[in-house]
Amino acid sequence: MQAVKFWLPKAQKQDITAELAEDIRSHIDEKEAERYLPQRHLIGPVLFPIYRFVLKLVLFVYLVPWLVVWI
Repeated sequence: MQAVKFWLPKAQKQDITAELAEDIRSHIDEKEAERYLPQRHLIGPVLFPIYRFVLKLVLFVYLVPWLVVWI
């Protein structure tokens, strides 16, 4: 802020630095909220490969024979 404040006109120095500081704080708050919010997953990234495997297993063990019998 001090580096920017040096180059600003004296009449507007306080207003511009206050507005700039507020803008920077709001950007920081947005980034913190974006980064630190709890992640919401029905199936977490650790269990997702197991979930896909079980779905494929159900597909091939149950649905394929059922379709063959139905046809």
